[in-house]
Amino acid sequence: RSMKRIIYISLFACLALTPALNAADSDRVAGRNLAAWAKDLDSGNQTRRLRAARTMAIFGAGAVPQLTKMLAHTDPSVRYWAASHLGDLGKAGASAISALKRNRDDQSFGVQMATAYALTRTDQPAGNLKILIDGLNTNERGTAASAADLLGRIGPAAKAALSELEKTYEKHKDYHVRGAAKNALRFVKKDFTLQDHQRPTGGGPP
Repeated sequence: RSMKRIIYISLFACLALTPALNAADSDRVAGRNLAAWAKDLDSGNQTRRLRAARTMAIFGAGAVPQLTKMLAHTDPSVRYWAASHLGDLGKAGASAISALKRNRDDQSFGVQMATAYALTRTDQPAGNLKILIDGLNTNERGTAASAADLLGRIGPAAKAALSELEKTYEKHKDYHVRGAAKNALRFVKKDFTLQDHQRPTGGGPP
């Protein structure tokens, strides 16, 4: 339930985010520098907090100290985005490894998954993929689909999860989770002959 809440709120925050996303390492985003955006992380308004947390990615490697600080934020959604951004930065976020390891047992399973993703990309896959495989095998659609997405973002380094992704793609009862697993397989296997999963357009229940 908490993971679903993080996903819904984060998606809303993405829609509220107006700056171009190709401005990595820029000094200013929407006319504001990193320090100005960071002040919004302490806002009492959750949409403002999450918009700021999401915006940190645009500053690229220059945001690593702030992202590291965000890992200890009281809002689990902010911790989630901090770990996700650090994972996207890969080895450039390696200075945050110690702080990430402190979040391995976070009370939010969503944060645990994002942390495992980040540690896989900044440090190593060993010891970090299991939490994502556990997420993939849950009965909660949002959690399982997010786990598949994170495994796909890791790419070939997540090869230890291939059998679980293939099983999910072939046998999972939820259409959306199967689709997320299929997309992940394309990147983990580097097999782009497997077509990107598309939602059919003809009728049926939402």
